[in-house]
Amino acid sequence: MKVFNKYCLMECSQNYIAVRNKININLECINEWQCWKNYTGKIEGNVCVTTCNWICWHWLTQSFKYFFQVAIKDINPDIVKCEETFLNEANVMASLKHENLTKLVGVCVANGIKIITLLRPFGSLNTFLKNNQYGMFVGPYEQMLYCYQISKAMAYLTSQKIVHRDLASRNVLVYKLHHIEVSDFGLARMVDLRDESGQVQVIPTFWAAMECLEKAHTESIYNERTDVWSFGVTCWEILTRTKVLPYEDVWHDQKRIYILNTREKMTGQIEEVSKVLYEALKNGKRLCQPKNCVETLWTTILSCW
Repeated sequence: MKVFNKYCLMECSQNYIAVRNKININLECINEWQCWKNYTGKIEGNVCVTTCNWICWHWLTQSFKYFFQVAIKDINPDIVKCEETFLNEANVMASLKHENLTKLVGVCVANGIKIITLLRPFGSLNTFLKNNQYGMFVGPYEQMLYCYQISKAMAYLTSQKIVHRDLASRNVLVYKLHHIEVSDFGLARMVDLRDESGQVQVIPTFWAAMECLEKAHTESIYNERTDVWSFGVTCWEILTRTKVLPYEDVWHDQKRIYILNTREKMTGQIEEVSKVLYEALKNGKRLCQPKNCVETLWTTILSCW
């Protein structure tokens, strides 16, 4: 991946001459969180293909126009680490290659920080399972397949020393009925979610491991084991088709929680909700076994917690 101040530069093979690309961003925001907004867009540009004509023994260069759809995450500049660190982390993320990871196309650093990834037509797994708006049948086979593909992607991230820190069905994208991709796997490394006092402002409470809830404001507590905990919760979401939030029976007072895209930002009470859930987990509380979950799979999920 390469970066220009005003343009995103695609990763090109040796047969291509890299050309600056024009990015068109749709004004309609598809969803947002307190630290960024998500848009759809289109990258347009020209690519030059140079080939050798073996009959005439001379090189031919042809220029082609192209475009493709992308997802654009517009980051709040206040949470971005220093630009050099951000770009270094972005290059690391772009180097990761796995069939079940969303491909990072590039980043823009002019007029705000933007992260560009390939657009997946069916959106997040959370919405895909909940709404079933595309008329695709998602049965037990597909549910098991989704869990398996997420586990493969997370195993690859672990092998690359990458901690996701925010694994959930909302951060898994549906490419095809039988192909999903884990997204936002490098975002926690690119941005700083701490306030002026150095405390982490927001954590995905209902997906967080016990040690993360116990030390809710400590960034260094996240590791591959906390990702395993989140993986178990994500599998539970898939089996329940994301119809309910995890631990709804533990925390009923929804009026005191501001929920946006199933993330929690307490109105001054994030410590309280973390404490309530932590105490419940400490006393042995776990998510209930979904009705359609076979015993062997449930045993595996329980081992994550």
